[in-house]
Amino acid sequence: MKKLHKIVLIIILIAGTFILWNADKLLGSTGEVLDGYNEEKAEEQFEAVKEDFPEAGSPAVGLNPAHGQPGHRCDIPVGSPLDAPAKANTANKGLLAPGPATMTNPPHGQPGHRCDLAVGAPLPQ
Repeated sequence: MKKLHKIVLIIILIAGTFILWNADKLLGSTGEVLDGYNEEKAEEQFEAVKEDFPEAGSPAVGLNPAHGQPGHRCDIPVGSPLDAPAKANTANKGLLAPGPATMTNPPHGQPGHRCDLAVGAPLPQ
């Protein structure tokens, strides 16, 4: 029985060594270049069209950016067109904070939010 275990272990070690030694041939080379691919031409094509796509995280032109970003308008929702009419002014109800009945400035976009005060700051009575 012990002899069988040794033989199986030796076979596994030899097979593992063979697989690791020839992994690039078995799996395909990662340095392979596709036929007809020209890196310089691809770079030129990318440079020609990259201006058409905004960078990740940059606001779309003409849309209300996130609160705190340059050009943000608090009277319209984030992502709305900047030329949209202002929403009707709702009463500043605020949110109740735990503990004493102090009204706090709710998060941006919630009813009663005031952009001139920090979120969570007490609202003037």
